[in-house]
Amino acid sequence: QIKNKSAILLYNFVDTSIYSGQIDSNNGDIFKAICVGALSKQKNISFLISGITLLKDENIVLHVYGQGQLQQALQNLIDSNQANVVLKGQVTNIAASLPKYDLFVMSSLFEGFSLSVLEAMAAGLPLLLGDIPSFREQCGEHALYFDLNDPEDFAKKMLLLQSDKNLRNKMAAEGQAYVNNHFTIEKHIKSLVAVYENNS
Repeated sequence: QIKNKSAILLYNFVDTSIYSGQIDSNNGDIFKAICVGALSKQKNISFLISGITLLKDENIVLHVYGQGQLQQALQNLIDSNQANVVLKGQVTNIAASLPKYDLFVMSSLFEGFSLSVLEAMAAGLPLLLGDIPSFREQCGEHALYFDLNDPEDFAKKMLLLQSDKNLRNKMAAEGQAYVNNHFTIEKHIKSLVAVYENNS
Protein backbone atom coordinates (compact mmCIF):
# COMPACT_ATOMS: atom_id res chain seq x y z
CA GLN A 1 0.00 0.00 0.00
CA ILE A 2 1.25 3.48 -0.89
CA LYS A 3 1.77 5.78 2.07
CA ASN A 4 0.34 9.29 1.93
CA LYS A 5 3.02 11.83 1.13
CA SER A 6 2.90 15.51 0.34
CA ALA A 7 3.10 16.29 -3.37
CA ILE A 8 5.47 18.85 -4.85
CA LEU A 9 4.48 20.74 -7.99
CA LEU A 10 7.35 21.96 -10.18
CA TYR A 11 6.46 24.07 -13.21
CA ASN A 12 8.16 24.06 -16.60
CA PHE A 13 10.89 26.59 -17.28
CA VAL A 14 12.22 28.41 -20.31
CA ASP A 15 15.75 29.42 -21.30
CA THR A 16 15.36 33.19 -21.14
CA SER A 17 18.98 33.76 -22.20
CA ILE A 18 18.09 33.22 -25.87
CA TYR A 19 15.76 36.23 -25.85
CA SER A 20 17.08 39.77 -25.65
CA GLY A 21 14.88 42.58 -24.41
CA GLN A 22 11.75 44.01 -25.96
CA ILE A 23 10.85 42.87 -29.44
CA ASP A 24 9.85 45.23 -32.22
CA SER A 25 8.47 43.09 -35.02
CA ASN A 26 8.58 45.86 -37.66
CA ASN A 27 5.70 44.37 -39.65
CA GLY A 28 4.53 47.70 -41.00
CA ASP A 29 0.79 47.83 -41.57
CA ILE A 30 0.33 44.05 -41.26
CA PHE A 31 -0.50 42.76 -37.79
CA LYS A 32 1.01 39.29 -37.53
CA ALA A 33 -0.11 36.74 -34.94
CA ILE A 34 1.49 33.37 -34.25
CA CYS A 35 0.12 30.12 -32.88
CA VAL A 36 2.36 27.15 -32.03
CA GLY A 37 0.88 23.69 -31.61
CA ALA A 38 0.03 20.36 -33.18
CA LEU A 39 -2.74 20.36 -35.76
CA SER A 40 -5.01 18.31 -33.53
CA LYS A 41 -8.50 18.56 -32.06
CA GLN A 42 -7.04 19.54 -28.68
CA LYS A 43 -5.39 22.67 -30.11
CA ASN A 44 -8.70 23.78 -31.66
CA ILE A 45 -7.12 25.58 -34.63
CA SER A 46 -10.46 25.58 -36.44
CA PHE A 47 -11.72 28.08 -33.86
CA LEU A 48 -8.87 30.45 -34.72
CA ILE A 49 -9.67 30.13 -38.41
CA SER A 50 -13.29 31.04 -37.67
CA GLY A 51 -12.16 34.07 -35.68
CA ILE A 52 -9.70 35.25 -38.31
CA THR A 53 -12.36 34.80 -40.99
CA LEU A 54 -14.31 37.56 -39.25
CA LEU A 55 -11.26 39.82 -39.71
CA LYS A 56 -10.58 39.20 -43.40
CA ASP A 57 -11.01 42.91 -44.19
CA GLU A 58 -8.35 43.85 -41.64
CA ASN A 59 -4.57 43.83 -42.11
CA ILE A 60 -4.28 40.81 -39.82
CA VAL A 61 -2.67 37.46 -40.56
CA LEU A 62 -2.23 34.36 -38.41
CA HIS A 63 0.65 31.93 -38.91
CA VAL A 64 0.28 28.49 -37.33
CA TYR A 65 3.44 26.46 -36.63
CA GLY A 66 3.01 22.72 -36.19
CA GLN A 67 1.91 19.59 -37.99
CA GLY A 68 -0.64 16.87 -37.45
CA GLN A 69 -3.49 14.78 -38.75
CA LEU A 70 -5.83 17.72 -39.34
CA GLN A 71 -3.53 19.61 -41.69
CA GLN A 72 -5.53 19.00 -44.87
CA ALA A 73 -8.89 19.56 -43.19
CA LEU A 74 -7.65 22.84 -41.73
CA GLN A 75 -6.22 23.94 -45.06
CA ASN A 76 -9.59 23.20 -46.69
CA LEU A 77 -11.29 25.32 -44.01
CA ILE A 78 -8.84 28.17 -44.60
CA ASP A 79 -9.40 28.02 -48.35
CA SER A 80 -13.19 27.84 -48.17
CA ASN A 81 -13.33 30.83 -45.80
CA GLN A 82 -10.56 32.77 -47.56
CA ALA A 83 -9.14 33.33 -44.09
CA ASN A 84 -5.82 35.11 -43.61
CA VAL A 85 -4.26 32.05 -41.98
CA VAL A 86 -1.08 30.30 -43.10
CA LEU A 87 -0.06 26.82 -41.95
CA LYS A 88 3.72 27.12 -41.66
CA GLY A 89 4.54 23.53 -40.75
CA GLN A 90 7.10 22.36 -38.22
CA VAL A 91 10.25 24.33 -37.39
CA THR A 92 13.22 23.25 -35.29
CA ASN A 93 13.89 26.63 -33.68
CA ILE A 94 10.68 28.48 -32.86
CA ALA A 95 12.66 31.03 -30.83
CA ALA A 96 14.04 32.41 -34.08
CA SER A 97 10.53 32.87 -35.49
CA LEU A 98 8.86 34.54 -32.50
CA PRO A 99 10.48 37.98 -33.03
CA LYS A 100 8.72 38.28 -36.39
CA TYR A 101 5.28 38.53 -34.75
CA ASP A 102 3.15 41.02 -32.86
CA LEU A 103 0.98 38.64 -30.84
CA PHE A 104 0.83 35.03 -29.62
CA VAL A 105 -2.54 33.25 -29.70
CA MET A 106 -3.69 29.82 -28.56
CA SER A 107 -7.17 28.29 -28.47
CA SER A 108 -6.59 24.87 -26.86
CA LEU A 109 -9.62 23.08 -25.45
CA PHE A 110 -7.39 21.79 -22.65
CA GLU A 111 -3.72 22.19 -21.95
CA GLY A 112 -0.97 21.30 -19.52
CA PHE A 113 1.56 23.90 -18.42
CA SER A 114 2.40 25.17 -21.90
CA LEU A 115 6.05 25.65 -22.82
CA SER A 116 4.98 27.50 -25.98
CA VAL A 117 3.21 30.09 -23.85
CA LEU A 118 6.28 30.53 -21.65
CA GLU A 119 8.49 30.97 -24.73
CA ALA A 120 6.16 33.60 -26.16
CA MET A 121 6.17 35.53 -22.90
CA ALA A 122 9.96 35.29 -22.65
CA ALA A 123 10.22 36.61 -26.21
CA GLY A 124 8.17 39.69 -25.34
CA LEU A 125 4.93 38.81 -27.11
CA PRO A 126 1.55 39.72 -25.61
CA LEU A 127 -0.78 36.74 -25.20
CA LEU A 128 -4.35 36.22 -26.42
CA LEU A 129 -5.47 32.86 -25.01
CA GLY A 130 -8.56 30.72 -24.74
CA ASP A 131 -10.20 31.04 -21.33
CA ILE A 132 -9.36 27.67 -19.76
CA PRO A 133 -8.22 27.01 -16.16
CA SER A 134 -4.66 25.95 -17.02
CA PHE A 135 -3.96 29.15 -18.95
CA ARG A 136 -5.41 31.19 -16.09
CA GLU A 137 -3.17 29.31 -13.63
CA GLN A 138 -0.11 29.72 -15.82
CA CYS A 139 -0.48 33.36 -16.87
CA GLY A 140 -2.83 34.99 -14.39
CA GLU A 141 -3.36 38.62 -15.33
CA HIS A 142 -0.53 38.56 -17.86
CA ALA A 143 -2.74 37.57 -20.80
CA LEU A 144 -5.99 38.58 -22.46
CA TYR A 145 -8.54 35.74 -22.58
CA PHE A 146 -11.35 34.98 -25.03
CA ASP A 147 -14.46 32.83 -24.88
CA LEU A 148 -13.85 29.54 -26.70
CA ASN A 149 -17.53 29.42 -27.65
CA ASP A 150 -17.49 32.84 -29.29
CA PRO A 151 -15.26 33.61 -32.32
CA GLU A 152 -16.59 37.17 -32.25
CA ASP A 153 -15.10 37.65 -28.79
CA PHE A 154 -11.75 36.48 -30.13
CA ALA A 155 -12.02 38.83 -33.12
CA LYS A 156 -12.96 41.79 -30.91
CA LYS A 157 -9.97 41.25 -28.62
CA MET A 158 -7.65 40.74 -31.58
CA LEU A 159 -8.75 44.13 -32.92
CA LEU A 160 -8.21 45.71 -29.50
CA LEU A 161 -4.63 44.48 -29.38
CA GLN A 162 -3.99 45.42 -32.99
CA SER A 163 -5.11 48.99 -32.36
CA ASP A 164 -3.48 49.56 -28.97
CA LYS A 165 0.31 49.28 -29.18
CA ASN A 166 0.70 50.70 -25.68
CA LEU A 167 -1.40 47.85 -24.29
CA ARG A 168 0.66 45.32 -26.25
CA ASN A 169 3.91 46.78 -24.96
CA LYS A 170 2.63 46.81 -21.38
CA MET A 171 1.50 43.17 -21.60
CA ALA A 172 4.79 42.17 -23.24
CA ALA A 173 6.97 43.84 -20.61
CA GLU A 174 4.96 42.48 -17.69
CA GLY A 175 4.91 38.99 -19.22
CA GLN A 176 8.68 38.98 -19.66
CA ALA A 177 9.18 40.08 -16.07
CA TYR A 178 6.77 37.38 -14.87
CA VAL A 179 8.69 34.64 -16.68
CA ASN A 180 12.05 35.98 -15.49
CA ASN A 181 10.80 36.00 -11.90
CA HIS A 182 9.16 32.58 -11.86
CA PHE A 183 9.99 30.26 -14.77
CA THR A 184 13.73 30.32 -15.46
CA ILE A 185 16.04 27.32 -15.24
CA GLU A 186 17.69 28.94 -12.21
CA LYS A 187 14.34 29.11 -10.41
CA HIS A 188 13.63 25.50 -11.38
CA ILE A 189 16.96 24.26 -9.99
CA LYS A 190 16.44 26.25 -6.80
CA SER A 191 13.03 24.59 -6.36
CA LEU A 192 14.55 21.14 -6.97
CA VAL A 193 17.26 21.75 -4.39
CA ALA A 194 14.64 22.88 -1.89
CA VAL A 195 12.66 19.66 -2.47
CA TYR A 196 15.74 17.49 -1.80
CA GLU A 197 16.73 19.50 1.25
CA ASN A 198 13.25 19.33 2.74
CA ASN A 199 13.03 15.56 2.19
CA SER A 200 16.54 14.55 3.21
